[in-house]
Amino acid sequence: MDELYDDEKAKVKEQREAAAAYKERLCGVVLRLTETNDGKEFLRWLITVCGVLRVEYPADHAKAAWDAGKREVGLKVVSLAHKSGVLEQIIREEAEHE
Repeated sequence: MDELYDDEKAKVKEQREAAAAYKERLCGVVLRLTETNDGKEFLRWLITVCGVLRVEYPADHAKAAWDAGKREVGLKVVSLAHKSGVLEQIIREEAEHE
């Protein structure tokens, strides 16, 4: 019985480590995107299109679900940018473009 528990515990640990490594890779991608003006513009566009910085209350439940999905993608990009240390730069430059 202990062997089964230990095997599962090891699998969970491997999965967590793999997920952390994947997130680090994605952070690296975001960081490299901010090294170019086009990359920063793309990230700003993606955050804007996903509706992260605006609040909407659509009456249609299907539209609300669609918007929630878009927003979730945008929030993941914002989270990666924050973890990479470039979120402030992206948002600051967006404000300068307005």
